[in-house]
Amino acid sequence: MIVVVDDDEDIREALVDMLTEQGFRTHGACDGLDAMHKLEHLNPDLVVLDYRMPRMSGSEFVRAMKAQGRVVPIVLVSAAREVAQLAATLGIKHFLRKPFDFDELLASIEAALVR
Repeated sequence: MIVVVDDDEDIREALVDMLTEQGFRTHGACDGLDAMHKLEHLNPDLVVLDYRMPRMSGSEFVRAMKAQGRVVPIVLVSAAREVAQLAATLGIKHFLRKPFDFDELLASIEAALVR
């Protein structure tokens, strides 16, 4: 199961719909805080995580997950030019710069799930 965390409702819903069509069980979350609440009830195989969000950013979400001892693969997505540096700082190996191609996202998800 994949949790898609993005404050842009259109992007979040599009990704949830496309991943569901690919056969993944998928849930959406509007920001890191919403995702943390969902993780209380869900045990995701992967998180697709936006970086810049209100209430709880991507980096705050990663720190909160680590503080709880959760180890879940993450694909970081961001429009920031420095997305590679952001991912490295957070210890995230898989990342994409927005806008990205859906096939690129699928490839990143598959690579992250193999780990």
